[in-house]
Amino acid sequence: MVKFLLEHLEKYGCGILDGSCWAVHCEKKIAGVYTRRGWIMVCSNHMNMQDEVNQVVIHELIHAFDDCRAAPMVNWANCPHHACSEIRVGHLSGDCHCKREFLLCQEDSRIVNKLSSLIKTLCSSKCNFH
Repeated sequence: MVKFLLEHLEKYGCGILDGSCWAVHCEKKIAGVYTRRGWIMVCSNHMNMQDEVNQVVIHELIHAFDDCRAAPMVNWANCPHHACSEIRVGHLSGDCHCKREFLLCQEDSRIVNKLSSLIKTLCSSKCNFH
């Protein structure tokens, strides 16, 4: 999946450069971050298995693809834009695969994806609710 995403990012003219994926220590309880500069940061202090790292990279590469495909219209500070991307990532990345979300996936996975996306969006420091 990583190779597929990288190839399609390159095809759209938004290739991820070598050295643009970093393992970092994160204070916040997050798994990873995609930045508009094309960097992907994996919060290594919150990872326990290689599968988790792989899933975070896939998750963030899908955000990178959304950013590339919808640029300059996507605004990551716009909560509906951010939420839409999170929902797409949830569906495309397998974030709610039963192996990963055993208890939650006993319910309808569409509900899990939407709730997960809503939580991520609400927790985003870029979204201000007044």
